[in-house]
Amino acid sequence: MVSFVPFQDPMSNPHVNLKKLQEEFKFDSEQLEDRIAVIEGETIKWGPDAVMTILSWCYFPFPVAKIGFLIPYPVRDALYLTVAKNRYRFFGTQALDQNFAKNLCPYLFIKNTMSRSKNE
Repeated sequence: MVSFVPFQDPMSNPHVNLKKLQEEFKFDSEQLEDRIAVIEGETIKWGPDAVMTILSWCYFPFPVAKIGFLIPYPVRDALYLTVAKNRYRFFGTQALDQNFAKNLCPYLFIKNTMSRSKNE
């Protein structure tokens, strides 16, 4: 199970106790302004390591992203920060119902495509 807690609205998931997580993993909320964080078991992963961890939980081909761990951390982090800080310029913004990212998961894309074809 994965719970996403957006930094802009940490109370959006009331079942996640952000204050308790901050105490347990010793981080400040300011750290969440620059990097995504993922808690896996007893460890917290930041930035590019968090992204690769999330992708490793997905269906093929996304787990292949673990190859990125072969790249030295300073290079991974610089690349991550470049994309994170320029994501709207690189990818633009879209209304949620038109967002291309929801189709990046092959499982959901195929499932939605098949359900649309059944309805036609």
